[in-house]
Parts: sequence; C-alpha cells; structure tokens
Amino acid sequence: MTPRHLWSSYGLGIALLAGCVGDPSLPEVGERSAALTPVTWTHLVGASAAGNDLSKTRTLNAWNAGAVSAETLGRDGFVEFTTGEATTAKMAGLSHGNDGAGYADIDFAIRLSETGHVAIYEGGVNRGGVGTYVAGDLFRVQVQAGVVTYWKNGGLLYTSTGAAIFPLLVDSSLKTFGATLNDVAIEELPFWTDAIGAVASGNDLTKTAPEDLFNAGAVSITSIPAGDGYVEFRVADSTSFKAAGLSSGNSNQSRTDIDFAINLTDTGAVQIYENGTNRGNFGLYAPGDVFRVQVSGGVVTYLKNHFAFYSSLVAPTFPLLLDSSLRTPGSSIVDARMVVGRASEDCDPEVDLLVGSAQGEQFGEAVDAAGDVQVVGEPHATPPVAQVFRETAPGTWTWEQTLPRPPVSQPLFGARVATDGNTIVVKNSGSPTTRRSAEIFRYDGNSWVDEGLVEACPDDSFGLAQFAVRDDVLVGSSYPGRSYVFRRVDGTWTLEAVLPTGGGESSPVAIGGDRIFVVSPFLPPAGAVVVFRYMAGLSDPPATCDAIGPGKWRQKAVLAPLSPGELQGSDMDANAAGTRVVAGDAERNLAYYFELVGGTWSAPTTLTPYPMDKNWVGAHVAFGGPGGDSLIALGSNLNPDAHIFGEVGGFWTQLDTMPIQGEVAATEDSVFIGDDLHDGPFNNAGAVHVHGIDPVCYSE
Repeated sequence: MTPRHLWSSYGLGIALLAGCVGDPSLPEVGERSAALTPVTWTHLVGASAAGNDLSKTRTLNAWNAGAVSAETLGRDGFVEFTTGEATTAKMAGLSHGNDGAGYADIDFAIRLSETGHVAIYEGGVNRGGVGTYVAGDLFRVQVQAGVVTYWKNGGLLYTSTGAAIFPLLVDSSLKTFGATLNDVAIEELPFWTDAIGAVASGNDLTKTAPEDLFNAGAVSITSIPAGDGYVEFRVADSTSFKAAGLSSGNSNQSRTDIDFAINLTDTGAVQIYENGTNRGNFGLYAPGDVFRVQVSGGVVTYLKNHFAFYSSLVAPTFPLLLDSSLRTPGSSIVDARMVVGRASEDCDPEVDLLVGSAQGEQFGEAVDAAGDVQVVGEPHATPPVAQVFRETAPGTWTWEQTLPRPPVSQPLFGARVATDGNTIVVKNSGSPTTRRSAEIFRYDGNSWVDEGLVEACPDDSFGLAQFAVRDDVLVGSSYPGRSYVFRRVDGTWTLEAVLPTGGGESSPVAIGGDRIFVVSPFLPPAGAVVVFRYMAGLSDPPATCDAIGPGKWRQKAVLAPLSPGELQGSDMDANAAGTRVVAGDAERNLAYYFELVGGTWSAPTTLTPYPMDKNWVGAHVAFGGPGGDSLIALGSNLNPDAHIFGEVGGFWTQLDTMPIQGEVAATEDSVFIGDDLHDGPFNNAGAVHVHGIDPVCYSE
C-alpha cells in the first residue's frame, strides 16, 4: 500500500543548474580515488560478483538479473561505476529498498544501452537520453542537499525533480548476458568545512576548544544559491550554549556572524538572533528536538519540530550557508542537513474528510482503525449505529457496512469502538439483563457478522468502558477496579479472566503481543500502568462470574511516572508486539511513553505538546506510522488541539499540530481524528479527518 502525504509531498518541481548544490567532492566528479568504499554485492539474482564488479550470468535477454549493495547511504553521498563494454544493456543507481531485479525497482538509475547510448530512468520511468558512452567511462548518481544528479566523467548529465528517501543502497539491473558493472563504489559526502575549535563527524559538529566562548564552529560545504531551501539540525542536550542557522558568508565563529540564527541556551531556552540582534525568547527545548531555518518566497522562518514559531522581517542575501557557533565545550549540533529548492510549507497535510449525513448525529465521536479498516461510532444517530470503511485504494476510504444496534439495547450504542482489522467491538449501553455490555462483529471475508455480546458480571458494570482488541482477545475496563478479558474459542466469546486493577470505571486498556495494559489512576501514589502477561503453561481455569479470577494472566510490572500524582490516565495504546506503551494524561496536557528494552521497562518519556495551551491533550492517544509504532497521535476531548509526535534519531519530537478536537486513531499510513461537532452540510453532523502519512516527510 502506497501511503499518502502527512507532512508533505516534497513536490517534483526542482530544476537546478550544474553547480547549484555545490561542487561534488570526495573526490571530484570524473576522478577515481582509492578512498571510495567498494560495494559488497548481496541478493544476487542471475549474476555473479567478483569483488565490487558484477556481471550477468543468466542467458535470457531480459531485465531479470542484478544485485544490491550491503552498504547504504544514511545521508548525502553517491554511487560510482564504470563498465567494460558498450555493447550490453545495464542499469545502476540509488534506491530506497530492493523489491527485485527489474529496472523499475531502481529509484534513480543510469541506463547504458547495447547501442552505446545513455538514458536516465527513475522508478522505471524514462526521463530521456543524455548522450553516448564508451567502455571505461565513469558514471555517478549523487544526492546532495536533497537533489539527485547524474554525472559522466565529471560532466552533469541530468538533475532530477524527484526526492530521495534515505537510507539509499546501490541497486542494479542487467539485461544482456555478460553485461558488466565494474569498480562500483559508494561514499557519503562531507557536510562541514572550515571547522575551527570543533570537530566534524559526518553531519555532526562538536566543540573541542576549551573556552566557554562563542569561538568555535563550521559552515556547510553546500549552499542555497537562490530561491527556496532550508537547513535543519537536531540537539542532543539542553544544557549547553550553541547557535546555528542561515548566513550569507563566514567571517568568524561568533554567533553575531550568523544572519539568521537559532540560539539555544544552557538553561533550555530558545532564542532568535539575527546578525547578533536578539529577537526574543520562544519557549524551551529538549534533547532530540529538531530545528529548521528556512527561506521560502524570500521570507525566513524558524521552526521547531516542524512547528513555525517566528518569521523574520529581514530579507536574506544569497547564497546562504548553514553557519554555526558553539560556546560550551563539548556542545554539539547533530544530523545537520540542507535541502535546496523546497521549503517546509511543502509539508502541509493532505486531509480527507468523512462527514456525517444528518444533523446532530455526531459521526466521529468514536473512531478506531487498523490496517485498511476504519470503524466510526454514531451514538446519536437514530437509531445509533457504527459505520465501517475500508481503504480501497491509497488514500481512498469507501463505506463498507453499517453495524446496527442490537434489538435489545439502550442509547449510545457506538459511543466507543475498537478494531484490529478482523474484529470490531462496539460499546452497548445495555443488554437484556440491564448489565453493561459490548457487541462483537467479526469479518468473514465478505461482511461483518454479529457474534453477539459480552457482559459484565451481575452487580458490576462496564461503565464508561474502553476496549482493546487484538485477534481473539477483548478487554473491557470496568467499575469497580476490574478489567474483563474475553477469548474467542470455536466461534464463541467467553469470559477468560477478571483482572484486579484498582482502577475506576473508565480506566484505559490496551493489548499488545501476549500483554495487557490497564491504567489504574487510583493506584498509589501516583497512578500507573499495570502490565499483565498471558502465561500459557498455567493450569488456572478461566474465570466465571461465580469464581472471579485472573485465569492465566499474571501481573508482571507497574509502570509509573517519576513524580507522584502524574498519571491520571485518560487513554492508552500499545504497539502490536506489546513492547511500547503510551498513556495519556489530559489533566496535565501530556502523555507518557514506556518501552520494554532487554526485559526491563524504561523510565517514562514525557511527551509535552507545544505550545502548552492546557487544552486537555492526551485525552486520546494512538500509535501509528511506518512500522506501526514510530508515530504517536495525541488528541483532546475539550478543545481543537491535536498533536503528532514522531521518533526522530531515537527521540520523540513533535512533528505537527492540528486544530481539531476529538478521538484519535492511527495506522501505518494514516492518522484519524474524530470531530463529532463538525458542521458540514448539517449542524453537528460530525466528521473524521484522515491525514495520510508520507514517509518522505515523516523521515525528516
């Protein structure tokens, strides 16, 4: 499934002349150097390798042979190669991943034909011929400052309009029997130059000078020649002085030499300095935060974790370098990069809107999603229902089925929903015995079939229950201080365990792997996440209402905040493996993240949205993004305030904020925000905002 855009489509409008992204180096284009790293061929198909040479052994004259490099580029760099003949057809270049030996799998490729001609192919699309070649010519495919270029013997052949996604490996496709690629090498490009009092390592820069002065730094090799572009960097600590930004030159290492600088203090404050003039303070920063200084349409803007916080009134003078100034010994900026030809406005979300069909229905009060299935509750419809949608094409959500309220129930059917893509659980406020219940629907390959209800025990209640479902396990959090576990056996849902959690009637729950997580807000001294694990070897019988017990589930851990009174949990989610948990705390406008590493649960990481408007963010939380757990969505149930956090360089950082109120859900390629008070064609008809996730923008 091809994901759509969440923070951008980088666009395909870059057209740069030779030299605009700086002269290629290490070594100069057209020169061969022993310093380059020879590739190690792997995943060979119909080909043999001798060192870093590759030749086709399959006799069929088709694009059915090739290999990829074991080495990858994590930042700007290039692949170089030659060939021993001009009478065979072959391709080589850079690619994000490897899906086969065909040439359409190569993102950025040089095609050498059996007639001695050269063409550029990108993802199987012919970009046109660019001349001829002879045996021994030296070719390079390079990505620098976000721009992919193609070279022959030091001459520029073509500048791509496409955006590369790191990491990149060397990819190849061979057509003619005996076709060769020789001396294939890969190398990352240096980023920094003119380092004084500091040492550069890749895209990182660290101060080595001992004085506590702004007397160390470096500048980027690449510059923005004119037009749009940006520089970006990350910080590893919030206890040292450092500054970086855009500058039209490099006279010295002082921060006063930087035209447009983000100044980060040793007390965690964010400031703007322009040619030494302080423009003010703009909040705080934390380790892992990503800063950007961009120029778009002649206006310089400053961003933190993709959130713009200041626009300059000063016009820039081109060309612009990334300039830095480090004060505290040991201070650093890491993962620095430059992108030429586009600015972060290109990362505006692409949003689809699913809208309710009648006044007052409040479609979207409840929403959950998994894979290509989305379920939306309409508890105020007449009668209450839940709607199922399926992603029938990338970014296209099509209505699939209405899940009706059972014949005997009370209002607010659909006030809570949960799904794992195969099973849907819908809150049902009443049942024939007046006990609280939930209705379960299962997909049989053609439609969603009602498999009946599950109920709390007599004299108990699901109350404002929250549900979680993974395959055949359902958990309902109940009052007083118990959570129910049901298991599907031979098509029938039966009570398996009742877990003592010490929680209230709306304690959030989550399931991942063989673990269940329940927030117990009243567990002393501060509230906590209680972790239970399924122990298959135990002989304990399933629970019944006459013999309440944990069955084969055992408490394994209690995850708590560092300070008392800081986890009155409002929502929770876990990843599929049960090794990552996020718990929201709407009263404090934040969320806590826990991770199981080496058998031990980590101390909590606090996810604090910016700006701090106290909008009850954390009332709703959800994992999503590539891999299923690389993104965390936080939603509010009182104010239009949703935030997206992403895992960048091992740290959780805020990537986006959206003025939408409601429950959140997420999959690998979409984020969903319910908006039950949305006024479309009817007042309070409700809606669900669907934000696609584009890995190009997300990988920033």
